[in-house]
Amino acid sequence: MDVSEEILKLFQEKYVIKALRLDLKSQNIRAKDNYSNINFGNRTSKLTLVQRFLNKLKTSNPKDRDSILNEIDNYHLQNYINDISNFISDQTVTDNDIPYFMQLCSKLHQTYEEFAGTLITNITRQIKTNIKLKEKDDKIISIKRREMMRFLCELFVIGFPVSFEKVMECLREIISQKDSKSILLNVQTALMFSTQFAFEIFGKRGFKLGYYHEKYENLPNIFNFDYQIIPQEKILKILQSMQQYIYRLTEQLKQLYEQKQVLSEKVKKILEEEGEIFEKDVELQYNRTIKNYKQLFEALSTIADCLELEFCVDFGENEAEIKQKKLVRDILEYRKEYNLMVPQLCRFVAVVSKYFKDLADFLVDKVIKDFNIYKEKNRQDFSFRDKKIRYLKYLCELVKFKVVDLGKILDILKSLIDDFSTQQIDLVCAILDNCGRFLYKCNESRFRYCGLLDNLQWKLQKANLPTNKLIQLENSINLSKPSKKRQIKAPKEETEEQKFINYLIFYVLNIQNFKQVTEVLSNMNWNEQLEQYCFKAIMKKMTKGKVDQIQLCAGVISFLNKLRPSITIKIVDELIERTIFGMETNQVQEQQKRINVIRLLSELYIFNVLEIDFIFTVLYMILNFGHEDFRDIEEQQRIDGEEDLFRISMVCNMIEPIQDYLRKKKNFQTTLKFLVNFHKYILSKKYVPIDIEFMILDTFDTLDDSQRFTKIKNFEQASELVIKVNSEQNQKEKQKILLVNMLVLLEKQKKIYNKNKNKNKSKNKNVNNNMIKNRLKKLIKKKKEKIQFFKHKQNYLKENLKIQQ
Repeated sequence: MDVSEEILKLFQEKYVIKALRLDLKSQNIRAKDNYSNINFGNRTSKLTLVQRFLNKLKTSNPKDRDSILNEIDNYHLQNYINDISNFISDQTVTDNDIPYFMQLCSKLHQTYEEFAGTLITNITRQIKTNIKLKEKDDKIISIKRREMMRFLCELFVIGFPVSFEKVMECLREIISQKDSKSILLNVQTALMFSTQFAFEIFGKRGFKLGYYHEKYENLPNIFNFDYQIIPQEKILKILQSMQQYIYRLTEQLKQLYEQKQVLSEKVKKILEEEGEIFEKDVELQYNRTIKNYKQLFEALSTIADCLELEFCVDFGENEAEIKQKKLVRDILEYRKEYNLMVPQLCRFVAVVSKYFKDLADFLVDKVIKDFNIYKEKNRQDFSFRDKKIRYLKYLCELVKFKVVDLGKILDILKSLIDDFSTQQIDLVCAILDNCGRFLYKCNESRFRYCGLLDNLQWKLQKANLPTNKLIQLENSINLSKPSKKRQIKAPKEETEEQKFINYLIFYVLNIQNFKQVTEVLSNMNWNEQLEQYCFKAIMKKMTKGKVDQIQLCAGVISFLNKLRPSITIKIVDELIERTIFGMETNQVQEQQKRINVIRLLSELYIFNVLEIDFIFTVLYMILNFGHEDFRDIEEQQRIDGEEDLFRISMVCNMIEPIQDYLRKKKNFQTTLKFLVNFHKYILSKKYVPIDIEFMILDTFDTLDDSQRFTKIKNFEQASELVIKVNSEQNQKEKQKILLVNMLVLLEKQKKIYNKNKNKNKSKNKNVNNNMIKNRLKKLIKKKKEKIQFFKHKQNYLKENLKIQQ
């Protein structure tokens, strides 16, 4: 099995220290035979050099420790053994310092025979010190005693000439204390002894470490070290002393438990009466008792585990009840900053309570009791608001799991409505949001719940509440009542074509298969009935789909626009009708569908189905619909009141997909003009929640990062800016109209000029043609005359010939 990093690290650390102990032990045992062979003549005994080394030794800088261990054999320190032993015994030896001091003492012991006796005398004196000082000094003495006890045991384990009896004498000095103060001060020393030396001295592995060693094969073997063998009789004797010590610890633990119970009742009573603990002495005593109880219980458990002893504490209650109450406290305290964990915790309670029935009762009693305490006290203090909401969430979830009776949560809701105020709105909304729909649908509670809602709405009309609280409460009421179900009609029989279209649109259509779907659609025999099937399928998928599904729908519409433009016209008309109808009815349940409709229009622009002018027309329609002059004020407020902020979400969601296109140079001026009108619309609202405000800031930052709109602080400034922009726009349009008219006049004049010019040309052409014709006629006439002359002449000659003949 895989071992956790924490267990592996624990075994690795123990293995390193145990290996070091065994190595030093073998060196120290051989020290007696080597004293006569040591040559001090090769060592430096100069006063300045020795003093410099001693100063370096006494500063005990962690960076210099390796060099100290390497250089110590170069100096003759025979005359300074007492000073060095006093220095070591006065040091604060932490767990990280132990390896260094073990090696340092071993080096000195292997060189100077009298060092061990001097050091052990100083250490035992530190352990047995029992000077009566102040409480703070007693703690310092106990800490020092624990460090020296650890040091003494380490010296015994690594082979120093320390007798087992001397070690046990010091240990008995610690565990023989009987008064409460001494037990609490010295229990950490006994804990250290058990965790560090249970195996080395007693040969006890400990229940937990032994279990890990047998369960995991890839752990270092920390029990494969051969230490000094102690007679079994001595081990049994000291274990009996430790067992007696555990009995005394259990008695002390009982006393602390009783004190804790008394102080807990006292603190609860103070909280119920005053709502806060004003007596600091009581609070300090309560916290100190709980801290001592936890530390003593953990120390007692660890000592018994390491020495493989057993203990049992009878607190006067059933052990199962104690564990269940502890589980209840753990459930209520588990990640209490995250309310999202409450349903999972309540599900756990509902499952476990089938087998441990008292668990649910303990939890419900605890939650209701604490809720009543926080409800009655400090009503103006908002620091308790989150706690009260969390307790209500527990009750609501337990109601849904049928662990809590429906009447309890309805009684709480009734008490909140009867004592209706601004401070209670968050609590009422917590109940409506978490179990309102469950109470409405449950036959046992529907009648009473509807009556409470009617009473709440009646009080809501008379109460003068802040706008944000009013919106919050109305939304909670609307969401707690599910929309009325339509009558279930018999399903219509679908044709094979309709089934195939639904299969393509709902099941096959995705990013990977988009091309295949379009190829299939292009090869179908289209008619009006097939167009209607495709239209219904696309609208249904768009309404119930997510963002990526809306993009796919837009892609299909773009393809069909080339194949069957009539489908695109139907879809766009339907989208506009749904947008207008949604703004007229303004139902909360239909808001997500309205967002999908708006996003599809933006996606159609991206796919070049719609023009940018059409998009701006829709955006202006969202802002201005319902505010026409022919509507009265009441109707305008019903369609788009000052508290209704959903149109802002519609605009932001419509702009989000096409923001890159709106920032282009050709569209930027039109976009800025719309943003001015949009900013005016935002300032017309009474209150903008933080989530809507973030959405607005993101929209303005992406379209225009110049921060020019931050200067507009109120509705009047925005109105003036809109009028100014509209007047400038009107002037530009008038100038455009004048230019167009001038161009038209110029075109007319140009046409007249060209026409006259063409007429003159035609006249000149006619004159020239007549002259040419006349000349041609004359030439033709002359030729005819010549021809006739020649004919006459020829006839004359013929006649003369005849006459002559």
